[in-house]
Amino acid sequence: MADDMGYSDLPKFGKSEIPTPAIDRLAEEGTLFTDAYVTAPICVASRMGLLTGQYQQRFGIYDNIYGKERNRLFLQQTLLPAVFQKAGYRTGLVGKWHLSGNSNKKWGQPGPLERGLGEYVGFRGGGSGYWKGAKLFRDDNPFESPEYLTDW
Repeated sequence: MADDMGYSDLPKFGKSEIPTPAIDRLAEEGTLFTDAYVTAPICVASRMGLLTGQYQQRFGIYDNIYGKERNRLFLQQTLLPAVFQKAGYRTGLVGKWHLSGNSNKKWGQPGPLERGLGEYVGFRGGGSGYWKGAKLFRDDNPFESPEYLTDW
C-alpha cells in the first residue's frame, strides 16, 4: 500500500517527477491492477481494512482511533502478513505503521512485529517529519534517518 498516492503519480499511468524503477519493474513483470478502492479516506481505517482483508466497519472503525478499547475487535483479527508467514512468505513493512497509536516513543498497542510482519523500518505514528534526523525504528531499535526520507 502506498499511502496518499494518486493514480497518475506513477510514470506507468501518467507524468511523474519521481522515478520509481522498482515499482515500474513490478508493473512490467507482474500483475497490474488498474483499479483499487479504499474503505475509508483516512490512513488508520484504510490500513486496518487492507491488513485484514475486511471492511474496517465490520470491527467498528471509521476514523483514526487509537485506544485499545476502541480497537479491541481489530486487535482480535488475524492480519494478512501473519497468514503469509504461515504459508512460508517473508513479510516486512517500510514506512508508517500508524496502527498502535500516534507516539514515536513506544507502542500503544501491539506493533508490526507482533502482528505478523517479520521486519519493520519506519515511523510508528501518523505525524513524522521527513527531514534528515527524523526518528525512525528498525524493528524496535530507534535511529535517525541519514537523509531526507523520500530520497533515502
